[in-house]
Amino acid sequence: MIAETDITQVSMLLGAVATLGGVIAALWRQMIAHFGRVDEKLDTTHRQLRECQEDRILIWQTIARQQGLEVEVLQKKSELGKRH
Repeated sequence: MIAETDITQVSMLLGAVATLGGVIAALWRQMIAHFGRVDEKLDTTHRQLRECQEDRILIWQTIARQQGLEVEVLQKKSELGKRH
């Protein structure tokens, strides 16, 4: 079988391998770019979550100050109110 191989067959196989290599490289670049966008979005989401948590703490502190209570006491009262 090896003795019967034609240069055309070898050329076609090499061309197919080269094409598949190019496709794999293109898909790899696309995947890396996608992961970059996902990481960027994750960083943005984490930053927004921290900002939201900071705002929530400030709101609890403001409400507690208005009622003359400590934040922990107000939060416990709020939890007890949700249970009933």
